[in-house]
Amino acid sequence: ATFFIDLYGTVPIVDYSVVHISGIAHFDGTLWLIPQDGYEPADGDSFALFDWLSYGGVKDHDFQFYDLPALNPGLYWHTEDFPATGTLFVNATPAPEPTSAALLLGGGALLALRRRRSPAGA
Repeated sequence: ATFFIDLYGTVPIVDYSVVHISGIAHFDGTLWLIPQDGYEPADGDSFALFDWLSYGGVKDHDFQFYDLPALNPGLYWHTEDFPATGTLFVNATPAPEPTSAALLLGGGALLALRRRRSPAGA
């Protein structure tokens, strides 16, 4: 299944629909955002599309795919927080790949461990 949301700007409820969930939400399939009337997402834009936290709702599954509008060069969609918050972001920093973030954290932990084990004055 595909869930469509039209984007006219960044103001919740005015420029795009916000789904308030008070029961159980089972997301599946594709979330498709469709810009309207020439709107182009810009750096710093955010879209709080789903709200289950404020309404006592529960989400038991995530969308499998995101069909998001193309962005201007140098901008990136951030979907990594969407499963926890229901919000998508646009900014100029690429989202870290999960494997890259895990490698970076692992490398930092190894360096910290190595420094703690080094003898004094070494």
